[in-house]
Amino acid sequence: MKLKERLFESTDRADFYFDPKEKMFTKEYNENYISLAVKGMFSEKNYISNVYRFLEGLALKYDHFNDCNSFEDLAEKEI
Repeated sequence: MKLKERLFESTDRADFYFDPKEKMFTKEYNENYISLAVKGMFSEKNYISNVYRFLEGLALKYDHFNDCNSFEDLAEKEI
């Protein structure tokens, strides 16, 4: 499954962010970060937490997002 099937880039609300410089997910806002939100039917609090931890693990353990610099790059990643 591609990341874009569960997340979208959001301008008005974000569940978490992706730092394209450090290649990490965070819950802290920065204007340079990519704002991400979980798609509507999946936007339950526990699911959002699980998605965040899963993506954070992929970033930390496997450098899965090292080639991502934009939402378009993230969107096409297999998760």
